[in-house]
Amino acid sequence: MVTSNSSSYLLVRRSLIKAAISFVIFPIFPKLSFATSVIAARIWPSNEYTRITLELDKEIQTTQFMINYPYRLVVDIENLDINTILSKLISKLQLNDPYINDIRISKNRFNIARIIFDLKQEIEPQIFSLKPVGGYQHRLVFDLYPKLEKDSTDKLLENQIPYCNIDDPIKEITMAISDNPDVANIASSDFSSQKKTINPSNVHNTNKNLFIKKSKIKQCIIVALDPGHGGEDPGAIGKTGLFEKDVVLQIGKYLKSLIDEQSYMLAYLTRDDDYFVPLSIRVQKARKIKADLLISIHANACIKPNINGSSVFVLSQHEASSNHARWIANKENASDLIGG
Repeated sequence: MVTSNSSSYLLVRRSLIKAAISFVIFPIFPKLSFATSVIAARIWPSNEYTRITLELDKEIQTTQFMINYPYRLVVDIENLDINTILSKLISKLQLNDPYINDIRISKNRFNIARIIFDLKQEIEPQIFSLKPVGGYQHRLVFDLYPKLEKDSTDKLLENQIPYCNIDDPIKEITMAISDNPDVANIASSDFSSQKKTINPSNVHNTNKNLFIKKSKIKQCIIVALDPGHGGEDPGAIGKTGLFEKDVVLQIGKYLKSLIDEQSYMLAYLTRDDDYFVPLSIRVQKARKIKADLLISIHANACIKPNINGSSVFVLSQHEASSNHARWIANKENASDLIGG
């Protein structure tokens, strides 16, 4: 039979054991619960640069340094949990990535995760964090640019932009300075055969420069085609999950093929693959190749699902011409925040 004294002793003993367990466990579990988790990992390779994005549930602190011969980028991330999603980053690496040869992930110290990028060439990394925006949470972005940058605009300047030496598409230009029907009815395509039949005395204000034949063009007409969005920025998303960035890229490539078929024109794409290009860089690329025309291609969403068709927006020196135009402009300009 247990006495009241012995019962009190057992209760005190149990309380002491619980207190001891609490003392041991509580200092450990908070550290585990506050570890940052990777909720998505993406790689966007391209000839211009490769972007690696880690989407996180919290902000983090990083340090990085480069190692030469062989070239490596080492990034240490504080209090990052090496979960399954982060580990699968390695499987997303493509063999033809122009800059990354391999990725290694490990624990460097108790609360430090180390990511090592084995590189194919010397790079200039840009590593930065992005605040939550759109459908994204916190993001850690690694942009790996080549040390000796030579983008597609340089290749175009070297190989294609020099003189085309082709005939003007408008073979003959007539400048009628009177209402004489003999002049007005001359078709440019038939000009060479008809100009001999004109009697200058019947033309008022006859001028020796009445008919001007243009000499050969010395340079092609350059059209910069700008497929919107790309990479981290998907643009509008259709009801079937189709991304605007993919649609406009295909349109841009098709339009480029049509333009390049013309003997007097050349087209250049501001992006030729699925990667992000900031708006300011798109403009810089067009200016670099001295484009005669910059056409930005989009497949915009609309607040009314029954609306379809096409729309054309041109550069304005004043404010937007309508509320809808202003909404479109703000929406597209905000894509830089999504792409980073």
